[in-house]
Amino acid sequence: MKLAIVGFGLIGSSLARAAQRAYGASLNITAIDPSQDVLTYAQETGLCHQGSTSVLDIPKDCDWVILAAPVAASLALLDTVIKTVGPNTMLSDVGSTKALIVDALNHRHPKFERFIPAHPMAGREVSGPKHGLATLFDNKLVILTPARATVDAVTKAAESFYQKLGARTLRIDDASEHDRLMGYASHLPHLLAFAFVNLAARGNNGTTDYQDLTGGGYRDFTRIAASDPTMWRDIFLGNKDNIVAQLDAFSSILTTYREAILSDNDNSLTELMREAQSERLRLKQIIKGQDK
Repeated sequence: MKLAIVGFGLIGSSLARAAQRAYGASLNITAIDPSQDVLTYAQETGLCHQGSTSVLDIPKDCDWVILAAPVAASLALLDTVIKTVGPNTMLSDVGSTKALIVDALNHRHPKFERFIPAHPMAGREVSGPKHGLATLFDNKLVILTPARATVDAVTKAAESFYQKLGARTLRIDDASEHDRLMGYASHLPHLLAFAFVNLAARGNNGTTDYQDLTGGGYRDFTRIAASDPTMWRDIFLGNKDNIVAQLDAFSSILTTYREAILSDNDNSLTELMREAQSERLRLKQIIKGQDK
């Protein structure tokens, strides 16, 4: 197995670690990253066999090339990578939004059959190759969103590849629907965590630091606000229509809570929270013990 990973941060380095676990000595990894420090780390720690700062150095005989850079960077590299790879190489990406890359494939490469967009529902609130894990994808969902030209054989090969890394796979043919659902499942929660920490920091003007008073609720709610801003900037902008619409709906919900509190409407307030509690308990069953 010959694998090239473009972007060797948290996800890219985790792909390398998981692939090493899955394929063993038969695996050859090429790391592509604009940072020479990242490439030096990858080579010194044995995460790759060779590295380069240029996608033009992707070996022609790779079995897979995975774009693991932030979404905007992957889109910028897409044309060059497709022109560079060999005739039998299959390609994928691991971006958290899919409509932009699927649209780019459909319009700029309408006959290219070997690219299967993917979204691993896996990550950490820390960034960089030092934080990658071989187990990052274990029992996590990888969503596949084929472009119009993607052939079923490539989709099936991707299912096999990601499953060998420990993941489960799900196919969603409508990339726009994927992005809408991800707004609720991932993107909006991250945005709200960032925004709440902004609020708390700006209100921290007393004699006691509010963080000295925080407990489990603050920790659990704000953990993801430590995530990589560059990556999440690209996600928010790439899915802006869904996020703005969902932010508007969220503002309406907040107004409902505000009105219930202002009017001392304990019945309305309790019912709102019971509705949320019921939905959260349903989620706890769906994620089958992964709740933390």
